[in-house]
Amino acid sequence: MYLYNGQITPEPAIELYNRAFRYGDAFFETMLFHDGSIPLLRLHFERAAKTLKQLKMQTPDDFSFEGLSPLLYDFLRDEEHPTAKVRISFWRNGHGTYLPHVNTVSYLVEAAPITNKPFVLNEKGLVLGVYKETYKNTDFLANLKTIGCLTYTLASMWVRENGVDDAVLLNSHGRIAECTSSNVFIVRGSEIITPPLSEGCLDGVMRRHLLATLPNKGFNVKEQPVEITDLHLADEVFITNALGVKWIGKIGEKSYSGNKVATINTILSEVV
Repeated sequence: MYLYNGQITPEPAIELYNRAFRYGDAFFETMLFHDGSIPLLRLHFERAAKTLKQLKMQTPDDFSFEGLSPLLYDFLRDEEHPTAKVRISFWRNGHGTYLPHVNTVSYLVEAAPITNKPFVLNEKGLVLGVYKETYKNTDFLANLKTIGCLTYTLASMWVRENGVDDAVLLNSHGRIAECTSSNVFIVRGSEIITPPLSEGCLDGVMRRHLLATLPNKGFNVKEQPVEITDLHLADEVFITNALGVKWIGKIGEKSYSGNKVATINTILSEVV
């Protein structure tokens, strides 16, 4: 089943040659549904509303936290998945070429069950590689979850070919941007550092949550550019997305512990 423009339906009537298919004129939100709720749901709504505005799309009439949340939860309860990855896709309606005829929007919600329990820290540290075949831009589009995902697709293929767990993506300046589906944080002494949005990383909801929460828990958190050499100088590295936090065990020849990351994950599981 799907939730299509506010209606639960088994087969949404979506035009094949829509603007998402033809021009990539679309974006999406990825959320976690667990134990009957969606953690950080309001932040997801805020990001989607901001993206609609940035892409000059007209906000759907029923798209508000108060209006769509009940429909979303009704749909997810009907799906009967205890834990699921939820995706909301938004695309501009109508035809046209690069210049659209209208700016109204359609949206589609789908859910897929996942078996991994969220907010449980990985026992074994992930192994990352640094991907250098394509680079991320640093304009505002780099911060959005648009469906133009070729960099992530090629990087994910590189991950499989090289036998690592994930890839560190670089921006056009050769600095750290993010991973294929996560934001990157490094721990160096008493500091926790993550690249600012101006470095081309996704404006991740979990990233935003940690930036707001960790300083109140006594952590010294900074947004500043991160060089490849900073990875070698870091004490710990971790990545975040809507599904939680993962600690990194190795990048190249450099190995890391996950001690402080474990503390952060405990805090996260208590407040999400």
